[in-house]
Amino acid sequence: MELRFNDDATREISGYGILWDDKSNVLRDRKGNPFVEIVKPESLEQTDLSDVYLYYQHDPKQVLASTQAGTLTLTITNRGLHFTAKLPDTQLGRDTYELLKRGDLKDMSFGFNVQKDSWDITQDPPLRKVEQISNLDEISIVTRGAYSNTEVEVCRFKCHRNQENSHLKEARELLNQIKRKTK
Repeated sequence: MELRFNDDATREISGYGILWDDKSNVLRDRKGNPFVEIVKPESLEQTDLSDVYLYYQHDPKQVLASTQAGTLTLTITNRGLHFTAKLPDTQLGRDTYELLKRGDLKDMSFGFNVQKDSWDITQDPPLRKVEQISNLDEISIVTRGAYSNTEVEVCRFKCHRNQENSHLKEARELLNQIKRKTK
């Protein structure tokens, strides 16, 4: 197997837009009351993911990819909602890719509607558990996300759609081949 470095011209990125059971930073409801939120693993089980966009900073005027166009792939894993995207050859796409490469951007966020949630008000601040998402409109590359553990990065190696951490697996496989050849 040959290790293929990702050509910058393809502008492929990947990461996690949602992580299961990961506490958000402190959020505020419409009245200004603080709360913390987690998204449960079963929250997307009944959600249609066939029409989701990748935006820049939650701005629908700044589209970077979409599932309908085949430029955004979403995969539910045991860790969260993994995505792979090919950014467009536009000024926004090139600029976003460069900011990701430099590490200036690294957070993700998402726009959704909740069908079912529950609250633990014994905690301070209260904990909201998102149990069922009725609609996932978009995931976004953002400067500062509500969930600081989400991630997005440039694919250093060729991205394989629908395979979590495939670039790491590919690199390990190559290293094992090299080790076998040198023995």
